[in-house]
Amino acid sequence: MIARLRQPDAAGLLSLPSGVRKDVAAETATLEGRRNDLVGLIADGLLTAGSAREQLATLAARLAALQALQHDTPFSEADLIDPSAAWADWTMPQRRTALRLMFTKITLRHTDGRNGPRADPMRVDVIWNDGT
Repeated sequence: MIARLRQPDAAGLLSLPSGVRKDVAAETATLEGRRNDLVGLIADGLLTAGSAREQLATLAARLAALQALQHDTPFSEADLIDPSAAWADWTMPQRRTALRLMFTKITLRHTDGRNGPRADPMRVDVIWNDGT
């Protein structure tokens, strides 16, 4: 994993793809517009706060999720300067996220069960994410 983090494309894999970032920004703008429209209707007296409360709560929850997605960067460029130190300092959730982003697929081949479960790296197959 650390050797993979040293490769030049690792920074791109550990961040949101630009297309996703644009989609998130567009959806955020749309939802903020809808929220502002509802607030305007309430301010004009055309809609009661009670009738708009559920819609406003739904919009607020989705906006919070989108904003967290935009601003929550569990990794920084500095982490890739010394990946071994970064890996040692990362929390378990950060490590899991890195694994999800760096691999397309991780599988563990099962044995017949007679020998019991054991950690055998020869039974693990991985497919690295190549950024496509």
